[in-house]
Amino acid sequence: MELVTVLFAEEAVPLLTAFVHRRAETAGLRALALKGPIADADGLRPPRASGDVDVLVPPEDAPRLVALLAGDGWTERPWPDAPTLAQKHSRSYRHPDWPVDIDVHWRWPGFLAPAAEAFESLWSRRRTVEIAGRPVATVGVADMALILALHSLRDAWQITDPRRTGPSDYELLVDAVAARPALHAPLRDAAESLGAVPTAAPFLHALGVPARAGEAPADQLRAWRLGALSRHAAAGWVEALRAAPAARRPALLRRALFPSGSALRAADPSIGPRRRDAVAGWWRRFRRGVRTAPEAWRLLRQADHGADRTPA
Repeated sequence: MELVTVLFAEEAVPLLTAFVHRRAETAGLRALALKGPIADADGLRPPRASGDVDVLVPPEDAPRLVALLAGDGWTERPWPDAPTLAQKHSRSYRHPDWPVDIDVHWRWPGFLAPAAEAFESLWSRRRTVEIAGRPVATVGVADMALILALHSLRDAWQITDPRRTGPSDYELLVDAVAARPALHAPLRDAAESLGAVPTAAPFLHALGVPARAGEAPADQLRAWRLGALSRHAAAGWVEALRAAPAARRPALLRRALFPSGSALRAADPSIGPRRRDAVAGWWRRFRRGVRTAPEAWRLLRQADHGADRTPA
């Protein structure tokens, strides 16, 4: 048995974080560790075992890092065959001997500045921390707080979900940053430089941090707001159907209603290998789609009339 097969997630994440950054460094690539144990040590969230290792690289370097990981036996996790409201920003990689994934990001959701510019801005404020006995480059504390806030606000409906018990990670983050006023000015500067003032507006408002929004790509901001309010992938399908030429809509509708077994499992890895597992997964997906498609349509109509709002 390989040693790594008996690692727990809390042991694997620091080791993999150090490994990825060592691989990038030796290849002359720049990489920044995000979230994970660094965010815990920053006091921005309660300690927990992460399920993956998040790393951000310049867009042009992502293929090279992925090739290095492939040489070490990492394979791409299947991507759901569904239209999305926002641009793709990362891919996940898995290894049979490791209990956690590596998520390679080339942009961070909510940063509306061009991806290459956003990375350079973050890189200019980087710091070095020790993870698993090795130096690892990561973002500044204010940048980390902004990244965590956007991670929560990307699914903003969950913050106010009445089914949730106890404070959310987002609420705990607001409290943690509110108690550290020295972070407020750097947070404002980070949001402005990364084009995140409109996407992080609820977070900045909760902290009483004023910031200049500047120009934001209207299509990206619309996609962000729709994604933040949408509870299910139905919004992506509805948007794709609305935007598609009439001749392509029947084929697109067939993909939405009758996905392949592999597409179902990519979207929901809990679906088992048997045919009846796929049928049960399809039925759950179909019921969710029927339930959420009207809401998705309403949100899209609101967006067309400028009535969408991201909840504070």
